[in-house]
Amino acid sequence: MTIGFLKTTLVSTSLLFALAIHAQASEIVNFDVDQFGAPVANGAILSAQYRNYGVVFTGQIYANTEDAYISPFNTATFWNPSAPNLPVTAYAWFTAPGTDTAAITDSVSLTPTDASTLSLFTLTAYGVDGNVLATAQTIVEPTGRYLPSEDEVVTIVVPGIRYVSFSGSLLAQGGFAIGFDNMTFSTPTSVPEPSTVSLLVLGAIALLSRKAKNNA
Repeated sequence: MTIGFLKTTLVSTSLLFALAIHAQASEIVNFDVDQFGAPVANGAILSAQYRNYGVVFTGQIYANTEDAYISPFNTATFWNPSAPNLPVTAYAWFTAPGTDTAAITDSVSLTPTDASTLSLFTLTAYGVDGNVLATAQTIVEPTGRYLPSEDEVVTIVVPGIRYVSFSGSLLAQGGFAIGFDNMTFSTPTSVPEPSTVSLLVLGAIALLSRKAKNNA
């Protein structure tokens, strides 16, 4: 009876935790303007332009605001101008909105919308310890030409996402460059300090033990 009680309590706690996570508000970065509503210059390296939303970019990822094929929908494009035939990887790190404090989110989605060559786009989510939590992929421009009707949203939903990577591989000969738009994610929350987590776990164990004894 004690074991059954503990299992029921743990399952109930997990369900409440999951519901609480998905009740978070969402942020969306459409790359049309920065966090202050100002246009981002074409070719600008993306970094802290969206810190107020809770995300900071690193790697070779650029604002693309003058592409005749995708205008007027501005995108973020990752590629290496010095070696345009080589695939690259860029990153988005989640922070407490408006700060550099490490934070986590539970969902990320975006739309790969343009590629210089038929390519495979990969979105990978990582935890606080750098471990891979989940991966999602899609083919960009499957017909070999730009058709917005073919764009597919790539989504990852998993608790504890500290950062994500954008990468890809060529499926045909040509240059490597992939653009994406409408990056949406649950509003990041600060990463709990290890001591805080330990205290919460110990407190939960003590509470469960006390309830188990009372029901024995």
